[in-house]
Amino acid sequence: MAEYLKTEIARRLNKPPRTIEYWTSSGLVIPDIQPSEGKGKARVFSGRNLIEFAMVELLARLNVSLDTVRHVLAVLRTGKWVPPYKYCTAFEDRNLIHEEKINELNKWTQENTVRFETFWKTHEWGVSKELVFVTKKMIDLQGNLVDHEWFYLVYKEDDRFHFNEVFDAVMASTGGVQTIIWLGEIKDRAVKMILE
Repeated sequence: MAEYLKTEIARRLNKPPRTIEYWTSSGLVIPDIQPSEGKGKARVFSGRNLIEFAMVELLARLNVSLDTVRHVLAVLRTGKWVPPYKYCTAFEDRNLIHEEKINELNKWTQENTVRFETFWKTHEWGVSKELVFVTKKMIDLQGNLVDHEWFYLVYKEDDRFHFNEVFDAVMASTGGVQTIIWLGEIKDRAVKMILE
């Protein structure tokens, strides 16, 4: 397994070491091999971390907020995303929910989880399939303007599903799209950037 120190990552990305330090301290990239454990102990990063740093750089160039970058990378590390349950009030007090409702919630969650466990392992992302992150302002049931987010898994060569459908679904509700990130493409560009 390849190992990288902060100085090597900074050199590869043509960034000052303090920028790499800031991105790590801010929780954008979490060292896979050796976290910092006190003074004098250097963090050690993996090949995946190197790609994550390159993705942070590319997303920063696109003016994506660091909070959004942090959230997206955290989700990518798990390899799956579970959308908020359609009956959010069901979480207010699970003890009061009928067992049938719990079973419905579990079934809905299982069916609606977006899975992308191979995101870091294969080169198909951004080529034959895409993972799209979208945030959007919407009006909730109480009339408040709130942020909602989606991760869409799109197969580029699948005639049954076209990119436009992603945005038709998002635009069908009230409000406007705030952020659209083609994560597979960003990862593909990040890999090419670190190989240059």
